[in-house]
Amino acid sequence: YNQVCFYFLLDFVVYISFYVVWILYINWTATTTISNSPLYRNRWAAVLVSVILLILNTIFVIKELAESNWGKNRRHLKALWNIVDFISSVLVYAYVLSAGAAGIDGGGSVPLGVATTVFL
Repeated sequence: YNQVCFYFLLDFVVYISFYVVWILYINWTATTTISNSPLYRNRWAAVLVSVILLILNTIFVIKELAESNWGKNRRHLKALWNIVDFISSVLVYAYVLSAGAAGIDGGGSVPLGVATTVFL
């Protein structure tokens, strides 16, 4: 029972942390909001936030893979929520990479950011 409570709390805290970082990242990198961003013209901070976001997203991908028994449990992979989780993870990678490739300072695609947020 204690292990389940610990796992739930850990999972909850990591998810909340991820969503907070995601919302800040979107706000700080989107072409429409970059001028008010603390990351604007602050390259090291932008890279740090990008890395944190990628690490948290990778943790969720590994968690999903572990829950699917590393892809062996086909029912897990066919469930709608797990498909949405997979798509959102791919979209997070796509947004962070596209924002980074465009120079982070306003390089974030607003439509991609909105689509990713909806999937999250």
